[in-house]
Amino acid sequence: MHKYAFNPGMPPRLWLPYKLLRIMRLTIVLLVASLVQVSAAGYGQKITIVKNNISLTEVFKEIRKQSGYNILWQPDKVDDSKKLNLKLKAQELEQVLDEVLKGQHLVYSIEDQTIRIKYQAPSFLEKLAAAWRNADVHCRVEDEKGEPLAGASVRVKGTNKAVVTDDKGEFTIKQLEENTVLVISYLGYKTKEILAKEVSGSSAIQLEPAAG
Repeated sequence: MHKYAFNPGMPPRLWLPYKLLRIMRLTIVLLVASLVQVSAAGYGQKITIVKNNISLTEVFKEIRKQSGYNILWQPDKVDDSKKLNLKLKAQELEQVLDEVLKGQHLVYSIEDQTIRIKYQAPSFLEKLAAAWRNADVHCRVEDEKGEPLAGASVRVKGTNKAVVTDDKGEFTIKQLEENTVLVISYLGYKTKEILAKEVSGSSAIQLEPAAG
């Protein structure tokens, strides 16, 4: 006959077989390892997008297809008129998102297999910069004596956009970025190239007579 002694005032101990304890510990370890692996697999997902002239909405769909993540965004905040030329090969999910959202005023967060894209309003400085980047350029084209050159050609380099100076030698081109190059030409004078931001800071553009 077995005798069991209990300490008065103390609750009886729960006793589990050693084998059962080992199984429970092993189960917990495997469960934790599985969760870590699932998490790592999600964030370590490799994305490949090599395509030209692709919209942001198409990019989101491709990311969803390759990663298995759900993507939520506001269609009215996504400008699909801006086409992207992408050459992303085996990139991390975060790297791809950083690249495609650059300059779009959009930010993202990742939680529970879901990517949320949100609009971020531009700062005051960004608004000022944007206003300058798309400023109207107005100036006057003169000869070496300071006389106006009517009918001079002013062309935006690399495009078909061009205007001709009026009888006062003046011209206006709307919505130009600061680093746009203007090409000014007139018969009998040397062709001149000048940045739009330099034109805005001067009262006139002076052309030099062509040699000979």
